[in-house]
Amino acid sequence: MASRWPPIVALGSLFILAALLPERYGLLPPWVKFPMWVLLAVLLATSVLAGHGIRARRTERSVSLVLLTLMTGLMVAALVRLVYLVFRAGSEVRGIPLLSTAITLWLTNLVVFALWYWLIDRGGPDQRLAATSIDPDFLFPQASALPGRWTPGFFDYVFVAFNISVAFSPCDCAPISSRAKAFMMVQSGISLVNIVMVIARAVNIMD
Repeated sequence: MASRWPPIVALGSLFILAALLPERYGLLPPWVKFPMWVLLAVLLATSVLAGHGIRARRTERSVSLVLLTLMTGLMVAALVRLVYLVFRAGSEVRGIPLLSTAITLWLTNLVVFALWYWLIDRGGPDQRLAATSIDPDFLFPQASALPGRWTPGFFDYVFVAFNISVAFSPCDCAPISSRAKAFMMVQSGISLVNIVMVIARAVNIMD
């Protein structure tokens, strides 16, 4: 069974970082923080039990998909709010808080989409390890060089997501399925708007 802890630790770290941001620029609205922490706790519990049965693994996957869907929606909402602050709030926006929020948004975008890729490619980590016949969403060069001996881990999807966030292309692997291409387009769009509009503005007005 694939290790759940690297992605869970990454996601939990983002929750903590987002919770520490100033409320005005924060990524998590006050009303959503409690249910998000509850979902994360449920995900932790189901991950601990995932090795004891199919039902626990299905519950874990369902909770993960719900959590990622919420995080993706919150990212888009946070980006729209930051762009609004940049163009409408004028001199009221402070550089350092805005920059810290934008950097957190960039990191959140990276981790959330790495998790999406980790969950959707060939049906998820357990299906990949079981070498099922599900068609891949991503074509990694290692899979062709070492057929049957190599399986992508969470860090491989982090690397893909990192390249998309900074270079706006997957670089070392090719997206095959339409859903993989759609996810990459959304991630690239979030990263591009965040870098060009928010981070650039924050650096420009830095105190």
